[in-house]
Amino acid sequence: SGGILLAYRALANSVGSNLHDGPKIDGFTPSQRFFLAWAQAWRQNVTKERALQLLTLDPHGPNEMRCNLPLSNIATFHEAFQIPEETDMHKPIDQRVDIW
Repeated sequence: SGGILLAYRALANSVGSNLHDGPKIDGFTPSQRFFLAWAQAWRQNVTKERALQLLTLDPHGPNEMRCNLPLSNIATFHEAFQIPEETDMHKPIDQRVDIW
């Protein structure tokens, strides 16, 4: 999650405004659009058979995990979408990993 945090900080510095309260486009704040762009980068459409094959061939985890797990550790993601506690994307503060 360090890379995405660094990219988020760079965006905040370049925009020079609060990303949570900036102008909305299509109903999304700049902060929300940033995280949606991250998710779009990891999108894939594969069959179940191909996904299982990738588990044995690809040294990386599945794209869904590579997208969602880092986001669940980022406070600004939780703030941007007001992630409810009862959802899979919510991770309690005391369980979040913050390496950087």
